[in-house]
Amino acid sequence: MYKAGELVKKSIVRVDTGNIIGSVADLLVDHAAGRIVGLLTNTGGLFREATVVEWAQVLVWAGDVILVKAGCEVLRANAIPHFHSILEKKIHLTGTTAIGRSGNKLGTIGELLLDETGLIVGYVITRGVLKGERQYVLSAGVAGIGSDAVVIYDEALRDTLEGLEPTIPDPKLTMVMPLTGTRVSVEAPTSTPTPSEPKPSRADVQRLSSDEIDAILRGDQPIPGASSEH
Repeated sequence: MYKAGELVKKSIVRVDTGNIIGSVADLLVDHAAGRIVGLLTNTGGLFREATVVEWAQVLVWAGDVILVKAGCEVLRANAIPHFHSILEKKIHLTGTTAIGRSGNKLGTIGELLLDETGLIVGYVITRGVLKGERQYVLSAGVAGIGSDAVVIYDEALRDTLEGLEPTIPDPKLTMVMPLTGTRVSVEAPTSTPTPSEPKPSRADVQRLSSDEIDAILRGDQPIPGASSEH
C-alpha cells in the first residue's frame, strides 16, 4: 500500500531517452472510478494551463522517480474531455472535511492510500492538535465525495491500518502462467504421503555361503525368502 502524497514532486523520466519531461505537481483522480488517471505536471491557474501525463503511460512509480513509456508526452489536460470534466469539478480531497453519516465532523482527509495499480483503497482521516490523531476508512466505507466534504459511514472507521493491506497469495499455493503472467491458484495437497516400508536391519539379512550361491545359480536351491508360487 502506498500514500498518494509520495508521488508529488517526483521527476517523470522517459524510459527511452532518460530525459525528465516534468515533475508531479498534483494527481488527477477520477473519484467515480476510484483511481488515479493522470499526473499533473502543472495544475493550471492564472495565464497557465493544466498539463498532464496519462497514468496509462506509467511503467514504474514506487521508486525514486517515475518511469514512463517510450514516446510519452506531456498533454494539455483540458484537451482531453474526461480530464477536463474532472478538473471542472474542482475536487481536491486532501484537507477536505470528513463528515459521518451521523452528521458529526470526523476530521479532514489527510491522505489517499493506493495499491500498486493506482487504485484508491482507502483514506487517512486526521484531526486534533497538529492533525496528530488518525483514523482510516476503506473506499467502500465512503458514502459520497464532493468539493466541500467527504461523507463517510461512521461504522466504517478504523483505528489501525490492519485489514487494509491486500492479501498476499502464498507462493507455494499459486503458479504464474509464463506467457500471460496470470496468477493461478493451485489447491494444496491434503492427502498424507504413504510411508515407505522400513529397510531391513543387518540382523534380518541372511548371509549365504559360496556353495549356496552356486546352488542357487544352478537352480538346485531356491532363493531364501522368495515365494515358490508362479
